[in-house]
Amino acid sequence: MYTPPPFKSDRAASLAFAEARGFGLVSAWDGNKPVASSLPFYLTSANDGTPRAAFHVARHNPLVKLADGTTSWLLAVNGADAYVSPDWYVSPDQVPTWLYQAVHLTGPVRAMSEDELAAADRGAQRQVRGAAVAEEAVAVVEDDGRAAGSVEESDRGS
Repeated sequence: MYTPPPFKSDRAASLAFAEARGFGLVSAWDGNKPVASSLPFYLTSANDGTPRAAFHVARHNPLVKLADGTTSWLLAVNGADAYVSPDWYVSPDQVPTWLYQAVHLTGPVRAMSEDELAAADRGAQRQVRGAAVAEEAVAVVEDDGRAAGSVEESDRGS
């Protein structure tokens, strides 16, 4: 994602924004066209500290077949946006612009093991519904036949 120099943010702020938002557009390339789904996610870390996003994809979603562990996907996380009129500037030679918050996370996606999936289900429920209902809701999530994946963070901006 192109980010003009005055709007560069630091990595920690970008990851904090993505984690707080917890919802984004996951997309991959199937060889002919982009395939995308809007999904909730939560961030975890690999043993070496590399940030990862964990999310669930419905079993029959075309994205599932693309989670080969090597192909890079994009997770676009968007926040607030606003139009800025040129009339708001003191100088008369300004142009309109659009301000927005966004973080792009990219990396390979793979299917999770059953143990990873159970942990991801609990993490996702905590993110969305709070810790009190996470243990109760996980059985429902596991039984609905969804596949899961993760994408490692390697590109961000806001």
